[in-house]
Amino acid sequence: MKTKKDNSYLIILFACLASITAIACGSIYLKGQKKPSDNTETITTEDKVMQNDYDHFLDEEESTTAYQTVMTKPDDASENNDKDTDSDNKADKKEETTKDQQDNSSPKNDSSSDAPDDNPGDMQPVAAPASLPFSQDKTLFWPVDGNILLEYNMESTIYFPTLDVYKCNPALVIQSDVDTPVKSCNQSIVKEIGFQEEIGKYVTVSLGDGYKLTYGQLDKINVEEGQEIKASDVIGYIASPTKYYTKEGCNLYLKLTKDDTAIDPLDYLCYQ
Repeated sequence: MKTKKDNSYLIILFACLASITAIACGSIYLKGQKKPSDNTETITTEDKVMQNDYDHFLDEEESTTAYQTVMTKPDDASENNDKDTDSDNKADKKEETTKDQQDNSSPKNDSSSDAPDDNPGDMQPVAAPASLPFSQDKTLFWPVDGNILLEYNMESTIYFPTLDVYKCNPALVIQSDVDTPVKSCNQSIVKEIGFQEEIGKYVTVSLGDGYKLTYGQLDKINVEEGQEIKASDVIGYIASPTKYYTKEGCNLYLKLTKDDTAIDPLDYLCYQ
């Protein structure tokens, strides 16, 4: 009986050892099964770290690119401004060249007023006034001193000794001498300077209000067309008579018109 009890004890002990061994083996097995999952978790964590580093790198690269773009914009703007400035300068030069061409192609104005006077003693043309003061109530001054050789007469005829004819006379023929200065009868503007066979060289002036005076039988004319002259200014000098007045002798031919119609100068002439 004692021997059987001892065997039962051994069996129980063996069973306990087997259980312990099984438990230990199961624990070891379970640990071995958990390792792959741990490796997976480790790999996932590393991947996340790498992904975060890559994303951060991309963010930094995008930031750097954006910064470079912003920094280069002023340069681009300055280049555009330089281009615009160059374009404006070219346009200005083009306009200046066009103006110069227009100035060179257009006729130049006479700048005689800026040039020095060649003959300071001669009278120079001046701008004409808007209106002259002459009217029917005004008077004319005698241009020369002398007797009247042939009177004005448009209603009947008078005798012309040189021509030996009777005819109407639209002017006064006043006796004078060669080289006698002929003075302006009043303020006036020179309208015409010319020559006719009968009265020789002449000067026609405008007195205003339709009145005109013609001085004939002149020489050494001292005025120019468009010139304003005052009373007593020297217009010219008495010339030798033309062939139409050889018997009458040296004279001044003086004709007054109103709206191109001859009128008697004696109605206006008076002495100063």
